[in-house]
Amino acid sequence: MLRTHALLGSVFALTLCASAAWPQSTEDEAARAIARDIKQGEKDWNRAQTFRNNSSRIEVLDTSIQRLERARNFASNHPGHEFMTLRYDAEFDLVRALDDEAEIFIVRRSLPKAAEKVGEALDIDPQNPRSLRLASQIEAAQSSNSYQYGLGGDRMRGRRPVSQPTVTPRY
Repeated sequence: MLRTHALLGSVFALTLCASAAWPQSTEDEAARAIARDIKQGEKDWNRAQTFRNNSSRIEVLDTSIQRLERARNFASNHPGHEFMTLRYDAEFDLVRALDDEAEIFIVRRSLPKAAEKVGEALDIDPQNPRSLRLASQIEAAQSSNSYQYGLGGDRMRGRRPVSQPTVTPRY
């Protein structure tokens, strides 16, 4: 009987010690997971810079943005200086990746999508000079006719001959 009480007492004491250490270990695990997402997002961003094809770059940048947004959101849910630092790191890389995607969309003449990406970047960091420059560039392109849809098709139709080719029926 005495052994059972001693055994139960030691199990209870170990449980208390483990539960006291548990929140610290989950915070450490959370910080490591956030840092891992940030590092992988940076690797994806670096890998995107090596591609020549814009569609491949957008695909890899989307993955980078997804990882960095997850890290930012996860870090925002935790208090503490370490998580605040991780959130700022994630936000810096996220704004950089969003701006890169916006530049690709500007080149592709997809101004609504570029404006969406720049808007997201400016929501995160309203004073970012690159995002502000891209926003003014998009605004200037939208106000001029240089990026309107259909201009290329209108020019091509203007070059075609006026008469329609005649089709002779086969008997």
